[in-house]
Amino acid sequence: MLLPYLQLVEHIIRLREELDREREERSYFQLERDKLHAVWEICKRKQEEIEAELRNSTWKNKEAEERHRVEINVYKQKLKHVLSEQHNAVFEVKADAISSSLLLQNQGSKSELEVLNLQAESREKKFEEHNSIKQLKLIETRSFKRMRSLIETEEKKRRSAILDMEEQMRSRVESLREEHDRALGKGEQYFSQILQKQQEDLNKWKEEVKKLQKEKAKHKKDLTACQQEKEVKVEKELLLQAFEKVNRLYPAALPLSSVAHRELTLPGVFLQLQQERDELLETHKESILGVQQRSGLKKQLVQRKLAALTETLEKEAQLRVSAKQSDSDSSCSGCDSISPLQVLNSSCRSRERLMRTEPLAGRIQEVPESRPAASVSSSLVLSSVLSFLQLVPWLLDSKTPFLKNGENSQMSNLERR
Repeated sequence: MLLPYLQLVEHIIRLREELDREREERSYFQLERDKLHAVWEICKRKQEEIEAELRNSTWKNKEAEERHRVEINVYKQKLKHVLSEQHNAVFEVKADAISSSLLLQNQGSKSELEVLNLQAESREKKFEEHNSIKQLKLIETRSFKRMRSLIETEEKKRRSAILDMEEQMRSRVESLREEHDRALGKGEQYFSQILQKQQEDLNKWKEEVKKLQKEKAKHKKDLTACQQEKEVKVEKELLLQAFEKVNRLYPAALPLSSVAHRELTLPGVFLQLQQERDELLETHKESILGVQQRSGLKKQLVQRKLAALTETLEKEAQLRVSAKQSDSDSSCSGCDSISPLQVLNSSCRSRERLMRTEPLAGRIQEVPESRPAASVSSSLVLSSVLSFLQLVPWLLDSKTPFLKNGENSQMSNLERR
C-alpha cells in the first residue's frame, strides 16, 4: 500500500540531493568564474597602466619638443639681439676707428661659431627624440602582436574543449537512449507475459466454475432434499479445494488465505455472505472509483512535479554549459559532463514508474465487470469465490488500499458473530 508513496518520497529525496549537488557545483563554478574575472581585471589594469605610461612618455616628449621650441625661440631672439648689437657695434667701430674693425670681425666670427654650435646641438636633440619615438612605436606594435597571439591561442583552446565536450555528450546521450529503449522493451515483454499468465489462470478458473455450475444444475433436477444437503457438503469441499489452489498459485496472499480458512471453518458465515456480498460489491465499486480517482490525481501530480523538475534541471544544465564555455580548463569539463547523465537517468526512472502504474488502472477497471451475479445460495457462494479469484492477482500486484479495509471488515464481522 505504501510502497508507491515511499518510492515517490525516495525519488523526491534523491532529486533534492541531486539539486543540492548541482547547487554546490554551481557555486564552485561561480567562484572559478570570479577568479577568472579577477585575473582578467588585473590584466586589464596592467594594460591600462602600460597605456598610461605610454601616454606619459608621449606627453613628456611633447613637453620636451615645446621646451626645445621655446629654447630655439629664445636663442633666435638672442641671435637677433646679438646681431643688432653687432651691427650697432660695427657702425660705432667704423665711426670710431678702422683699427677696431678687425677686432669686431673676430668677435663676429666667434659669435657665428657659437650659433653654429647651438644649431648642431639642436639638430642632435631632434634626432635623439625621433629615435626615441620610433623605439616606443616598435614596443607598442610588439605588445599588440603578443596580445593578439595570446587571444587567438586561448580561443583555439576554448573551441577545441567545447567540440570535445559536445562529442562526448552526443555519444553518451546516444548510448543512454539505446539502453533506455532496451529496458523499456524488456519491461513491456515482462508485463505482457505476466498479464497473459494471469488472464489464462482466470479463464481456467472461470471454465471450471462454469462446469461446476452446469453439473450442479443437472444434479438439482434429480436429487432430493437429502442429496441437496450432500451437494452442499460437496460444494464446501470444492470451495476448500479452490482456496487451496489459490494459496498454491499466490503464496504472497497468506493473510487472505488464513481469513478464507477461518470462514470455511465457520458454517454460519455462508448464510451471511449472501447479504454481505451485495454490500461488498457496492463498497468495492465505490472504493475502486475512489482509487481510480486517487491514482489519476497522483499521476497528474507526479507528472507536474516531473515536468517542473525537468525544467529546473534543463535550466541548470544550460547554465553549466554557459559556464563551461567561459572556462578554458579541460579538467572542469570532465566534472560537468556528469549532470546531464543524472538528468536523463532520473527521467528514465520516472517514466518506468509511470509505465508500471498504467496496467493497474486497466486491472481495476476490468474487475467489477467480470463479477457474476446469482440468485440461489450455492450460486452466490460460487460467484463470491469467482470474484475472490478475480480480485487476488491484481490485489497482489497493485497492493490497493481497500484490501486492508475489506480484511478489517471481515475480521470485525467474524468477531461480532
